Amino acid sequence: MRTLVALAATLRMRRDPAFRAPAVAGNPQAAAIDGRVRSLTGSPHLTREVSALAALIFADPRQVGLNLRRG
Repeated sequence: MRTLVALAATLRMRRDPAFRAPAVAGNPQAAAIDGRVRSLTGSPHLTREVSALAALIFADPRQVGLNLRRG
């Protein structure tokens, strides 16, 4: 159950800038990654698109062609 709660919180944070900003502000590693993504995208719109893609991957990696099986 905690895993589902954590996944839901992660997805909400990835999709909604109002939730992402406090999470990033409170975590130096997250701030560094967020800054790197912003520098790579060059625009707020593309940064949101990358964040939406990350949320999609977290929600269902198979939708983007990832196979997470080990072996």
